[in-house]
Amino acid sequence: MALTCLEWLQPDLIIMDEFQRFKHLLTLDSEATDHEKGAWELAHSLFDYSDKHSAVRVLLLSATPYKMYTLNDEQEGDSHYEDFLGTLSFLLNDTARSADVERLLDAYSKELHRLPSVGVETLVRVKTELESQMRRVMARTERLSISKDRNGMLREVPPSMMAPQTRDIDHYLGHARIGHSLGSGSLVDYWKSAPYLLNFMEEYEVKRAFRGRTESNTDPTVRQLLLESPSVLLSHADLKRYRAVDPCNARLRSLIHDVVESGACRLLWLPPSLPYYALFDEFAQSAVATFTKRLVFSCWNVVPKAIAALVSYEAERRCHLMQHSKAINTPEARRKRRALLRFAFSDGRFTGMPIFALIYPGVHLAKQTDSLALAKRNSSATDGVSSFPELFERAKTRVKSMLASIPVTKRADGPVDEDWYWAGPLLMDLVHQPDATTQWLEQAALAQLWSGEEDNQGQDRESRWRDHVEKLGKLCDDLRAGTLTLERQPDDLADVLTWAGMAGPGCCCLRSLWRFGFSGYDLESRNAAAAMAYAFLTLFNLPETMAIIRGIRGGDEGTEPYWLQVLKYSAAGCLQAVLDEYVHILRESLGCIDSPPDKTLTDVAEAVCSVLRLRTSRVGYDHIIAKPRRYLRLVPQSMRVRYAMRFGKQETEDGGEPTREDLVRAAFNSPFWPFVMATTSIGQEGLDFHHYCHAVVHWNLPTNPVDLEQREGRVHRYKGHAIRKNLAHKYRQAISEGVDPWTSMFLKARSDSRPGASEIEPFWVLTLEGGAYIERHVPSIPASIDEVRLVQLKRSLSLYRLAFGQLRQADLVEFLGSHLDGQYAEELSRTILLNLQPPEAENVPGGGSSLPRT
Repeated sequence: MALTCLEWLQPDLIIMDEFQRFKHLLTLDSEATDHEKGAWELAHSLFDYSDKHSAVRVLLLSATPYKMYTLNDEQEGDSHYEDFLGTLSFLLNDTARSADVERLLDAYSKELHRLPSVGVETLVRVKTELESQMRRVMARTERLSISKDRNGMLREVPPSMMAPQTRDIDHYLGHARIGHSLGSGSLVDYWKSAPYLLNFMEEYEVKRAFRGRTESNTDPTVRQLLLESPSVLLSHADLKRYRAVDPCNARLRSLIHDVVESGACRLLWLPPSLPYYALFDEFAQSAVATFTKRLVFSCWNVVPKAIAALVSYEAERRCHLMQHSKAINTPEARRKRRALLRFAFSDGRFTGMPIFALIYPGVHLAKQTDSLALAKRNSSATDGVSSFPELFERAKTRVKSMLASIPVTKRADGPVDEDWYWAGPLLMDLVHQPDATTQWLEQAALAQLWSGEEDNQGQDRESRWRDHVEKLGKLCDDLRAGTLTLERQPDDLADVLTWAGMAGPGCCCLRSLWRFGFSGYDLESRNAAAAMAYAFLTLFNLPETMAIIRGIRGGDEGTEPYWLQVLKYSAAGCLQAVLDEYVHILRESLGCIDSPPDKTLTDVAEAVCSVLRLRTSRVGYDHIIAKPRRYLRLVPQSMRVRYAMRFGKQETEDGGEPTREDLVRAAFNSPFWPFVMATTSIGQEGLDFHHYCHAVVHWNLPTNPVDLEQREGRVHRYKGHAIRKNLAHKYRQAISEGVDPWTSMFLKARSDSRPGASEIEPFWVLTLEGGAYIERHVPSIPASIDEVRLVQLKRSLSLYRLAFGQLRQADLVEFLGSHLDGQYAEELSRTILLNLQPPEAENVPGGGSSLPRT
C-alpha cells in the first residue's frame, strides 16, 4: 500500500531536514531488523522515484550532517571517517565516483603529512580537485569564514575574580577529608565545578556513599568531619534569613559578579538594543548598558543545579533587601507578600480600577504617545538618541489636547476623582472611534479573552476581575446615555496618562502589533494586545518584582501607588522598544512571516503570555543536620529558581504541573528572566539560545574542539543579540524609513553589504569596531590544568578542519600541531582548507548540482 501511495504522490523534490537523525534510512546496517529493512526499502523507493517526465531530486539539510571530528578514545563510537564516507556514498549514488573521492581524500592526507617538508603546491592542486568533486553534491558555508581572522564575531573574554580565596581552600579540604573517609577518589574536579557538593549532588558515587552512612547512622567519623568543617555545608539558617552565602567556588563567584553584582538583577528585562530615548534609573547604569544573558555549559550534572539555586538565591536576596533590610525567606513571609496589582472590592468600591491604566489597550492614546514616532520626528536628538523628558513633554501636550476634547461634565471644584486615571484612555477611544470601541467592550467573553483564564483560574480567589471589566462597560453605557459625570480631574492627570501611553503594557503591546500591519481598532489586535498586557500583571506581582520596583521608587506607605511606580519603571527601561524588538524576533522564530494575520496575532500573543506567566521553579537540595554524638540526618528542601535556571523540565514552586523545557528555553529566548541558563551537553546541539544571549561560559572545557564550536554556535545565529546591538548602533537612522524599525535596519544593512557577499551578512555576522561580539568565557583557576587544556583545545580548533574526511583525525591534528608554528598554521589553513561554500549561481554550469542528490 505504501508503494502504491508513492506512485500517486509523484514527488519532484524530497527535502529531509536534520537528516542525521534518519541515517538508518540512507544506509542499511548489516544487523538491521526486518522492520528497519522495510523502512529502508520504502525510503529508497522514494529517493529513486522517477516517471516519464523526470527523476526525483533529494535535498538533505543539516548543520551537523556527520560527526565532524573524532578523537582516538571515541573510535569505538561513531567515527567521522565512516560517517562521512557513508553520507557521501549516498549522495553520489555512484560507486566509481565514491572511489574517486576516496582516492582524493587519501592523496590529500598524504600531502598534509608531507606539508612540513615539501610545501603546498601539490596539496593545493589535490584540494581544488577534491572541492570540485564534492561540491557536486555537498555545500557548506562557514559563518566563521566570513571574517578575515576566521573567528566571525567570536572574542575570548578574560576571566575575572578567579583566584581561590581562603574559604574556597577550606571548602576543598573539608570535602577531601570527607571523600577520603567515604573511600571516594579525588574530588578536585568536582570542587572546581560546584560548591556544597553534599547538598546538591544526587546520583554520584560519593553522594551515595554519604547517604549510606547517614542512613545507617553508626559511623561517627563523617559526622565528626562535618562538625569540624562546617563550611562544606549549605546553611539552612542563612537561607531563611537572606544572609549572604559564600560561593566557596571561584567560577561561581565570578559568574555572580558578572550577572548579579553588576546590577542586572534589578532589571526585569534586558535593555533594548534600540532604545527610542536615553534610558534612565536602573537601566542607565553603565554596568548593564551592554549586558547580555549567559549560557553556561558544564560536563557535570550537579553544576546546572548549583548555579540555578545559588545565583537565583543571591539575585532574590538582593531584590528583597532593596525594600526591607530585614526581609526573611520563609514560606510564611512569602505568603504575606501579596500581589499589589489585584482586582478586589473593599469599602464599597472596586479597588483595582486604576490598574486599567496599565493594561487597557487604548488605541487613541497609543497613537498619540508612541515613543518611536516621537523619536523619528525629533531632529534635535544628540547622537540620534532622544531624551525622555523631551519626548514626554511632547506627548503630554497631545494628551492635554485629547482630555480637553472629552465631552463629559467635569466639575471644576470639589473632591478629586481618581476614576480619571482609568477612564481617560477609554473615553478617548469612545470619542474618536465609538462604534469600534463599543463593539470591543461588548464582546460576550471579554473578561476571559482579556485575562486568558477560564473563570478565575490562576487568579486570586478574592479577585473581582469580571466585575471590574463590567464597570468599564457601564462607563460606556453612561457616556452614550449622556449621564456620565466625573468629579474634578487630578492635577497630575495629564502626566499619569502620558506615562500610561508611553510605557503602559496595554499601549505598548498594541503598538508592537501595529509594527507588522494591524490598525489597532480591529477586535483581533486589541484582544491580542489586551491578553499580552494582562500577562504582565503576573510579572509585576512577583514578590521579587515588587521588591525591586518599591525599592527603587521608594518604600511602602505614603508614596505613589504601585501601579504608577510600574509605569515609571517601564518607561525607564523603554518597554516599547523592548516589545518591538521581541515581537520582531518572535514573528520569525515562530514561523509567522507568511501566516494569516489572525494566526500571527494568536501565536505571538500566546508566546509572550506564556513567557510572562512562567512560574517560579525550584531545585531540591539536602539540608544536612549533624548533631554531636547524636545523629547525622538529611532533610529534603528546595530553593526557588527564576533569575537563573537549568535547562530541562522544572518543578514549580507551588508543586503544580512541571514547566516544560521548551517553555524554559522560550523564556531564556525572551528579554525577561531567566538571565542565566545552565546546561550539560543536552543543550549543546541543535537548539537556539541566541535571541538575547551572546555570551557562552565554558564552565568545564570539552575534550573535542567540535563541542566547543557547537556550544558557541548556540548563540552565534540568525539575527542574534550581538547582531541586533551592532545593527542598531550602525543603522539607527534607518528607523524613519518604515513601520517596523528592525525590518528597515536589516534592509538597509543588506543593501550596504559588499558586492557578492553571502547572505550570512548581516543576518549572521555583523562586526562593528567597539561593538558587541560573541563572548567566550572560560573561568579557569590561575595556574590550573584547565589553562593548559584551553591552549591545547584552541590549537586543535585551528587545525581540526584540515583533518576533514580523514582517518584517525586526532593523529593528523597532533602531527600538524607539532610541525607547524601556530600563527603559520592559521595563515596556511586559509589556503589549504577545503572550502565547500557554493560559488555564485552564474558561475555554476546549469545553475546547480547536476546530480539528483545534494
